[in-house]
Amino acid sequence: MSDLSGSEIKLLRYLIGQAFPNLNLFSIFLSDQEFLPLPATVVNPDLGYEEALQDYIVDTIIPEALMDKFLRILTTKKRIRAQIQSLMDPVDIDGNMWFRTYMQGEVAFKYCEDEGVFGYFAQYHPFTAELWAKVTELKAEQISQSKYFLAIVTPVDLENLEATDGTVFDHAFNDWLKSRSGPPEARKRFMLIYEKEEMGNWWNKWKDRYRAKYPAIDDEPIFLRELKNDPKDRASVRAELQAFLNLPDEPLSPKLSNVLLLGTPSTADTDPGTQAGDVALFQYLRRYNADRVQYWEDGWGDTMRMTVPQRDEFFRYPPIFTRSASERNTTVGGLKDKMIPLLMDALGYSNDDVVGIWRDSVSKFQRVYWRSAGEWWDSTEINPKTENAWKGSVEEIGAKLAKLAGFGDLCESKLRTRFENLPDSDPNRQLLSTNLQKLGQTVVKPGEYETVAVSLDSLEESVSRFNRAQLNIVAAHDQRTRPGDKQHTINHFEDWDTRIDRLVGQYFPDREPKIFRIAVLFQNFDKFDGLKFDEGLSVRRWNLLKVRRDNNKIDFNSSDMNHLIDAAKDMMHH
Repeated sequence: MSDLSGSEIKLLRYLIGQAFPNLNLFSIFLSDQEFLPLPATVVNPDLGYEEALQDYIVDTIIPEALMDKFLRILTTKKRIRAQIQSLMDPVDIDGNMWFRTYMQGEVAFKYCEDEGVFGYFAQYHPFTAELWAKVTELKAEQISQSKYFLAIVTPVDLENLEATDGTVFDHAFNDWLKSRSGPPEARKRFMLIYEKEEMGNWWNKWKDRYRAKYPAIDDEPIFLRELKNDPKDRASVRAELQAFLNLPDEPLSPKLSNVLLLGTPSTADTDPGTQAGDVALFQYLRRYNADRVQYWEDGWGDTMRMTVPQRDEFFRYPPIFTRSASERNTTVGGLKDKMIPLLMDALGYSNDDVVGIWRDSVSKFQRVYWRSAGEWWDSTEINPKTENAWKGSVEEIGAKLAKLAGFGDLCESKLRTRFENLPDSDPNRQLLSTNLQKLGQTVVKPGEYETVAVSLDSLEESVSRFNRAQLNIVAAHDQRTRPGDKQHTINHFEDWDTRIDRLVGQYFPDREPKIFRIAVLFQNFDKFDGLKFDEGLSVRRWNLLKVRRDNNKIDFNSSDMNHLIDAAKDMMHH
């Protein structure tokens, strides 16, 4: 259960007071629910009601980890149910969730709810907050886990409106926009219902704030509707909203593509000249869009075999197949003859009608052939609709590819995270990767961070690419240490420390880059306290990120994450 903030505990105390006028009635309720009774120290005639509730929550409910169960029994009181549901941790909710934001006591919401306008969400768990309330840790998590956002905005909401950054509405709107660049099943829905036609001017100004970051904001589907004080109009809203929610998520715009850089298909034909160019182009393109660029290293034709689900996921974004050449006599036709049969095998079509599938499907995707010097002697023989024969530097080719793929502007990376890899099947991999990306998103602006997996064996290549203009984060974990062995865990991070220091001295003898070390403790988290290893240890520079287990669910300690954010920001600016 995420810790409730002071204001959220105050709200909980207030709601209990609304449902139970005195301690006696509250005690009877707890007894009827077979829940932990009020301690004798709480049922003290010298204590006021509010003080007694505060003591019960802070000294009994929270230490005993009973908050989830406590909130669930309180939802049986209809009068306070919706507000109690809004204090629940989404990790404790089984089923779908939605988030509503509107002014407390807003009659427009009550009218809509009474007349079934939001009937689509009858089986969804509701979270609620006021539009301009500050985002707490709990609210941020509720927004993150909800797929649907509803906002009701009236002229009263805009009176004396000051800063909106960090508010619930701002956070939810940002969360929705970010989700729109993901796969269809991850995209969220936003619904805005407003009073008075002139509110449209405010909405247009609100969108203008985000237009630089999200140029296609006007193309994103949103339910935008003026609400009139008329039961017939509310019936229309219900039907329109139902239709909007039942629409399938549209496929991503064909302007956005995957760029697949193909090394030499067979290791027998490896060309150091093309390999160096491919790696440089891969790194350059990732500065435009790190999520939409892949690189298949030399020998992919011998090893790569996609499954059908993998291929379906890959084709979710139209691919641009890209091959390079360095030898003077290489032609487009020669590259195609070697590439296409092995590419069809790699895509998993080896047992199908390869010729027919290539003709009717795969051949319709864009292909780019490029070289930094020399000429394409057969460039006049290519298909201009799907094939491109280019010549230029890595930067020139990268800029043209980024435009063809529909990428945005070139981003200068300010933070790069390398984390010790884990098998794809290990659930801790996704947990670690996601939280490290959140760290990047919090410390710098979107597009200014990168997150890649590395191993201790490949550390030299990673360290050699450290950048003095960046914050270089290294996150190693304890999955390969002996469970319960504190010293073995320390030894593991000493190995990483020794390798990093040696390689930094080798590649950066004059001035070290900024290095931020994170020790991720999955299995020996209970052997270490604090935010860093003890001062007396050689690994004292490592910041700790420990897991916590709550109701059989695993997450990272929020105090550790907050420390990482603060410490990384501090190192960025010093």
